Amino acid sequence: MRRYYFHLRNHAGRALDEAGILLPDRSSAVREALHAARAIMRTPSDVAVADAWRGWQMEVVDDEGTPILILPFRSALLRNMRE
Repeated sequence: MRRYYFHLRNHAGRALDEAGILLPDRSSAVREALHAARAIMRTPSDVAVADAWRGWQMEVVDDEGTPILILPFRSALLRNMRE
């Protein structure tokens, strides 16, 4: 098990995930990133809030700081529509 960190960033800066979560592998980290991005953007009563997140990205790194994934939130939405 490794610890993966899910940082958020946009044009104005970054919000660092200082806790991270333990996951068995990279594939699990990618699935978690997709799930988290979709959950953040899921705002049934306020479409404007969901639209504001479209410019954000989730940057996933492992416990050694190795980049695993950069996921634009817009991409998470598109993947959700295709599934």
